[in-house]
Amino acid sequence: MGTLNLGSTGTITATSLSLGVVPCFSARMTNNGGEHAGYWSTSGVSSPYTPIPFDGVDVNRTNCYSGTDAKFTCTIAGIYQFNVSLISGNTDHWFRGAILHQPGGTGTPDFIHYSQTDYAGSGGLDFTHCGFSCLYPCSVGDKVWVVLDTGGTGTESVYAGNGGRWSIFSGHMIST
Repeated sequence: MGTLNLGSTGTITATSLSLGVVPCFSARMTNNGGEHAGYWSTSGVSSPYTPIPFDGVDVNRTNCYSGTDAKFTCTIAGIYQFNVSLISGNTDHWFRGAILHQPGGTGTPDFIHYSQTDYAGSGGLDFTHCGFSCLYPCSVGDKVWVVLDTGGTGTESVYAGNGGRWSIFSGHMIST
């Protein structure tokens, strides 16, 4: 027999099961009409590992995500599923995103997942999807975020048009 963990507020009745509050978040990249309204670009693969600014926070249970620094901070240790959906904007070479994990929220982060779309030098393929998902164990205080690799010879950027309905980052705890 196993143990059913309902969290600190979980309940079971004759007709329902409530898991209580589990960490989960969903954020869109709105770019808030910033310097490059419609698209955003910076290299996030070396220090300071600049996160893609997913600033339009739609769901944020347990306040685990900050739209200000665009990072998830683990509030309950467990296995998490992270999902990323990016639409390219102003891209003509390749389009690569990565998920980073920073144990304890300090030090050099680890790359835990990549995804890439290759344009073969054709800007006519702009606005293509690059999506990925992974399961990853996190401890309390760990940070997770998404970066864009702009180390290619072309231009790489993420599209942020239509109020952030194109590029998203989300995550949720699936198991302790």
